[in-house]
Amino acid sequence: MIWRLRSKPALLTATSITFILAVTLAPLMLAEKALGLGTKCSKQVKFALAVHGGAVWGNSLHTNKQAHIRKQLSIGRVRLVSGQKAIDVVAEIIAAMEDSGLFNAGRGSVANTVGEIEMDASIMDGRHLRAGAVASVRYVKNPISAARLVMDDTPYVMMVGPSADKYLVEIGAQPVGQDYFLYSGREFADVVLPQQTKLTKADPAIPPSISMFAGVWAGVLAGKLNHVLVVEKIDTDGGDVVVALGANEGLGLFQPITIRAHAKFLNQFLIVETDKFRIAYRGTSSGKLEARLAIKKGGRASGLLENRPELLKRSGTVGAVALDRCGNLAAGTSTGGFGSKRPGRVGDSPIIGAGTYADNRSSAVSTTGHGEYFIRHAVAHEIAARIRHGGQTLVQAAYQVVFKELKRDGGEGGLIAIDKDGEVVLLYNTDGMVRGWTTDRFSPQVSTYSAD
Repeated sequence: MIWRLRSKPALLTATSITFILAVTLAPLMLAEKALGLGTKCSKQVKFALAVHGGAVWGNSLHTNKQAHIRKQLSIGRVRLVSGQKAIDVVAEIIAAMEDSGLFNAGRGSVANTVGEIEMDASIMDGRHLRAGAVASVRYVKNPISAARLVMDDTPYVMMVGPSADKYLVEIGAQPVGQDYFLYSGREFADVVLPQQTKLTKADPAIPPSISMFAGVWAGVLAGKLNHVLVVEKIDTDGGDVVVALGANEGLGLFQPITIRAHAKFLNQFLIVETDKFRIAYRGTSSGKLEARLAIKKGGRASGLLENRPELLKRSGTVGAVALDRCGNLAAGTSTGGFGSKRPGRVGDSPIIGAGTYADNRSSAVSTTGHGEYFIRHAVAHEIAARIRHGGQTLVQAAYQVVFKELKRDGGEGGLIAIDKDGEVVLLYNTDGMVRGWTTDRFSPQVSTYSAD
């Protein structure tokens, strides 16, 4: 209603505005009172909260992320005990995770192939299926707060792109420049690294001149071509490697290339050869790798690669779900998308029913993983529907979707969920998922892998 008042201010007098507000807001105020929305929650003792910091591939430690999640769970638990509403707790926790820079959301969002930040987020209130979402926004500090504005202050559910940035700032979103984000314009933005990369420690028996190749190496060949080499496994004959090249039309590379291959040692060189290019690596006295690239039917380039293990320490999508002491559910999700995505690509995080869903009649769900699969399977809504219409428990519904439907079609990722009775599920079919939970009966619990 307020948005409509803004749209035609010249046609409204002070008297007419007062009358319209009285007519339109009075029923809403009565509804708030009837639903108990204007007061703190004290209907029940029971509450629950779960948070995730993204699906994980590989075996890297995520100590800082776990510590941050534990802190947010502790803060959220105090808020829920005091009667704060689920929707507010979810929004506040996700905003704090966006601000931390530890995750692929908000300040820590990863850059797309042209080095720009594009962010997605959504939030949903299970009381009456109200929802808000933003996609491909670039200049708002907290995408989850922007999604909340869409839900609370507009008649819409989703807003996207530059027009959304502009309008959301007008109605209260905090603006920031691209220099606020940690990875805006980051080097190697157009290099596409695989989701699953596992480094094996070199055998101590292997000579240092060979074992030194193991790890992650990156550089710009001839000052014009981004290149990352990941040596996953090394032995005296060669090794299993990932070779990722950026795009450079002058060299004959019109789009990024990423391949997995078995490299061979020849003299002092580790050599990778495909039908598109041949590249040879040699260790230097300064502890770097020299790379010599020859593109078939193209150009040549060479340069030095430095050890860059941090390139594999991927940040993750964030999400939170909560059940408050009023018995209301809420869910939210925020992300910068996957690394080296095409500008304009949107995954499941802002899609209501795919990456986020909350319904007091069933459950609240936030997901993380390969977004395209989560969209196709409408994962968050599918779980709620199985509970509400199929009579399944939250555990049954989540297991069937994550391990049967998604896994069958090649979809990888995970989710956190809470049902209307306070049951908590944290499930994933990847190597791990940074996650944590707490309830009225249990203090915050945090982990990443199944053995934690």
